[in-house]
Amino acid sequence: MKEETIAITIRKIPLSAHKRLKLLAKNRGHSAEAEIRDLILRHTEINPVLGNLGDELVALGKRLGGMELDVSRATEPFRDLGLE
Repeated sequence: MKEETIAITIRKIPLSAHKRLKLLAKNRGHSAEAEIRDLILRHTEINPVLGNLGDELVALGKRLGGMELDVSRATEPFRDLGLE
């Protein structure tokens, strides 16, 4: 059974981004529409190995009986590590 599809409209894309998208699509041998569709699908598909990571983390937490996370932030100021 084929999955149902929809059409969408995206407004207010900068002209420079549209030009780069068209160039990317041309270099890959397809239309800008196909490039956009590919980008959306690649960034929204569920990884077949990991599944939906968020759902997996929730399930793990439930199996472990829940957990408390320490979300406190450090109070010391940022220290430059001199990595430049």
